[in-house]
Amino acid sequence: MAVAEAVTGPSAPPSSSTAATHLEYLTRNTQACVLRPYCFFVSWQGVLTLAYRGFPPQLVALKQQISDYYQSLPKESPGSRWAKTSLAALKEKQRLTPAQLQRLNEICREQSGILQTPGQVKAQAVMVNSLSTIVYEARCLERVISRHVVQLLQPADLADAAADEVQRVQGVVAEADDEDYWFHASRDGNRENHYRNAALGVTLVHELACFQQPSSSTPAAAATGGRISSSSSADGGTPKATSLLGSILAPSTVFSGGNSSSSSLAQLQGSSGVWSSALPGIMSKFRAAVEAEMPGLYAWFDEKSLHVTVRAIIV
Repeated sequence: MAVAEAVTGPSAPPSSSTAATHLEYLTRNTQACVLRPYCFFVSWQGVLTLAYRGFPPQLVALKQQISDYYQSLPKESPGSRWAKTSLAALKEKQRLTPAQLQRLNEICREQSGILQTPGQVKAQAVMVNSLSTIVYEARCLERVISRHVVQLLQPADLADAAADEVQRVQGVVAEADDEDYWFHASRDGNRENHYRNAALGVTLVHELACFQQPSSSTPAAAATGGRISSSSSADGGTPKATSLLGSILAPSTVFSGGNSSSSSLAQLQGSSGVWSSALPGIMSKFRAAVEAEMPGLYAWFDEKSLHVTVRAIIV
């Protein structure tokens, strides 16, 4: 188990700080920000995820500050370098077939279309107004030993992720269109037991607040109004796109720098509703669509444990 040890230097918190640790000091001095859902995605080892457009600048800076100050931290894993929420893992002794992966990619395309609904940007976005340092007994955070929640600075900065962050996520998602991606999606590891068996560690995360309220959890069948059609897209038509990345966003909205960030900010400022209020229903529909096609293949994580990992501290 790799343990972080602090180094002394000018970056130490001022003597007037009430922070118990430097990690708390760095976190407390990070401005609240927003994560924007991008698409559903089949990650390596078949893990089902909700990918975000990228880490906003505030979290990118915090991640770098943590790495700079705690020099004995374990190297950041590839999985936390792109912003995502892991939703489900394959059950033990299960392996995706090429046909199953193809169908899952189609479901991801169909269910990701709703994430581009005009006027729903705020209801789908995640307000990151706090971060939690969690000592866990299970990697999926369904069993937590202790939790220390730190509120971030207000007002929140609604700026979009920077170009390199958006492109990083797009690069990860685009891998699904590679001919050999099945090799990665079907490889060993990261099955249900990896996430749910006893494994001590410490991590810095944002817990999805929309799932912390008892009324936010909606049965998948109720959210869908019945079985999701396996041949229709989100708008009732037939899917036309042949690539996962190309079908998630219209060509005009794929990030290319320039005015994309300001346009996204304007959409967020002009939208109404409660932060993340639409996410539980959207995720429930995705789960129902997967279960309708491949019942019992996946172990779905408890909704109250869903989170976005910012940085592993002890692994």
